[in-house]
Amino acid sequence: MILVAIGIFFIGNDELNEYNQNSNYSDEYMKINTDPIFSYTPIPEEVKEKMLGFSMPENIPLSFDELSYLTLSYYGFDGNTHVGEMIVNKEVAADVVDIFKEIYEKNILLIK
Repeated sequence: MILVAIGIFFIGNDELNEYNQNSNYSDEYMKINTDPIFSYTPIPEEVKEKMLGFSMPENIPLSFDELSYLTLSYYGFDGNTHVGEMIVNKEVAADVVDIFKEIYEKNILLIK
């Protein structure tokens, strides 16, 4: 789990909330589409722009090519399915997706 924590970069809550409002994975989307989502991809350009200078300082020796963008379903404390987004080192992306899938399948509740 320590390897996962080292590779995580978060988008600030305001930026993420704004992005989620324009995302296909909003709470409204999940009310219609009940299939859980567990995926990883290269980081979308609009997310890179939000990260630069905030959670991704411009002077660190890390490339966006070394990172993956995860989209993960989870159960919130309200009992509903939500979708979260996470950035991790691409070397651990598949493992993190598998961990979150297992957490989801076991109905473990998570806070954003």
